Order: sequence, then structure tokens, then C-alpha cells
Amino acid sequence: MPSHDKGVVSKKVCEMKKNIPFKRVIPTCLLFAAALALSACGSEESNKEIPTPGAYRTLTIRPSESFGQESDNTRGLVEPQVTRTDLGDGMILEASVVPDDDADKAATRVANPIADDVEICTIVYNPANERVFSAQNLTVKNSQLTLEIPQSEVSIIFFSPYDRSSPIFETGERCRLTLQWYAKDYLWYKGTIPAGTSATSLGPVTLKHLLAQVRTEITAPDRSILSNFVVWLYDVCAGQVNIRFPSGETKPAFISDKPSDFNISASGGSSSKLTSNYFNMMPASEALTTYTLRIYSMTIGNKTIIDKFTTVTAAFATGHRYKIKLNVKPAA
Repeated sequence: MPSHDKGVVSKKVCEMKKNIPFKRVIPTCLLFAAALALSACGSEESNKEIPTPGAYRTLTIRPSESFGQESDNTRGLVEPQVTRTDLGDGMILEASVVPDDDADKAATRVANPIADDVEICTIVYNPANERVFSAQNLTVKNSQLTLEIPQSEVSIIFFSPYDRSSPIFETGERCRLTLQWYAKDYLWYKGTIPAGTSATSLGPVTLKHLLAQVRTEITAPDRSILSNFVVWLYDVCAGQVNIRFPSGETKPAFISDKPSDFNISASGGSSSKLTSNYFNMMPASEALTTYTLRIYSMTIGNKTIIDKFTTVTAAFATGHRYKIKLNVKPAA
């Protein structure tokens, strides 16, 4: 993702931890249903039947990524609500959450090519019975992926990142699984390609971002220098996310008994405006909610403001980008 201004995202509560194994979440009701199915078939092997696709064809894809791909998608685009707070010393703070239009008005509708050397987990399965033909990590080279698929009709899932050495599915397994992982920037695409040797392209393949991204922008009074800030937003995100295959549906998974907080910081500012990098999060809720926001510290000129609290109201939705806008103004 491109960097913005001179912001640096700080170490965050909700960020993914390295080398944490994912969990396969299997509800008890599914285990019971599976047992009944095995009993009805009379043979465990029949439930693990390996598909026999026959001849193969080569499929070439040029993958890209984008936010908010649907042109009529207004999810998360709520009329901004501005909160005003007295900061003292003759200053007030105006706080709101807005769709991140200024940097992404075009990007939210235009797909960006995925860079070379990015690994994408590729799952090919039979859409009729969801049996997996293959599951492997492929690497983007010369802006494209190449893979072998059966001549029969198949569905294909592209998912990134999947950085485990073991395959996400074994051949012949059903493409049914819920991954539980720490929240980070996941990309997803699912499509179906018809039978026939001439069908060797999926057309445009745009992977969507499964989670939300948030950054903070603070504007100080004219001719002042905003050099750094640290901002916290409370009870807003889930530390983990459940990703369901083959639908791509996401749901929050909480580490503790309540939503988590996150903080964003930026430094090195030399003007009256300073913007952080993006923070990836799984919203704890997509309902319109009022959140507590804390300015842990903010340095304007030679004055540092600490421990000021306000609120912002937003409906954070997955697959969208947002900006927390904080304007520091002279009190009227």
C-alpha cells in the first residue's frame, strides 16, 4: 500500500502477530452432520472421494486489488458527524470520521496491479460438490499468475496472504473451512470459469480487501507546525477475524470479552497538517456507533497537548477506507 505524508503506524493492539497458527473453527453441529453423512453412505472413503478432472488447460490471470469495487456501494458512507471539544488555551477540536475520498476517490473504483513476487493462495474446486482439485501458493511474475485447471467447470478462490507451509486444503477435501487469524490486510476473489479448452481466462480478476483501513489526519491552525501525534480509539475492533471458505464472509473474533482498542501515530511533520499511515482492522460492529477518542499527545509548535478526550461517530464497514479528521482551531 502507498505511504501517506510522513505518518508512521505505531505498534497496535489489533495488528497480526507473526507465527501465530490459524485455527480451524468447526461447529459441533457440523461434526454431528458429518457423522450422519458417513453413516448414511456406509463408507468413509466415499466422503473423501478424489475428483478425477481429466484433461487440464492453462489459465492466465492478471490479478489486481481494489477497495469498494461496486459502483453503487454506499456501505459505510454515513453523513459525517462533527464533535467539538474545548482543548483549553483558546483552542477547540473538531473531530469526525469520513470516507477517505481525497486519496482514494479514484483508487476505490480503479484496480491496482498486484506487485510481482506477491504470493497468492489459489484454490480450484468443483462448484457442484465443493471438492478441491488443487490448493497451492502461486507467485505473481510479470504481473500475472499461471495455473493448470481441469477442463470441467471450476470455481477459483484467490486469497492472500497465506504464509503457511502446509496447504490450506488437501485434494478431495470439501472447500469448507473457517480460518481464525489475527486481523491484517487480507485480499480475496472468487470466480467460476466454464468447461471447455477454449475458456482460459477469468477476465478482470480484482481481489477485494476483506477488512477496513483507517488513518488519522490532524490539521492545526494556519502557519503553525504540527510535528507529531498519538491518537487512541477505544472498543472499536476485533483482535482476530473469522474468514469463511468458500464464501469469503468475515466476522469479528474477539480475543477478550470486549472489543479492542487501537492507536495511530505520526511524526516528522513540517506543516500544519500531518497524516498517519493506514491501520488495518476488523470492525467490532458495522452499526453506527459512538467511540471514545483520546489524544494521547499532540505537539503544535512548542506546545504539547496531552490526554484530551472526545468522541467520534461512525459505521465502519469491511472493504472500505476511512479517515479520522481532527481539526484544531482557535476558539471563537
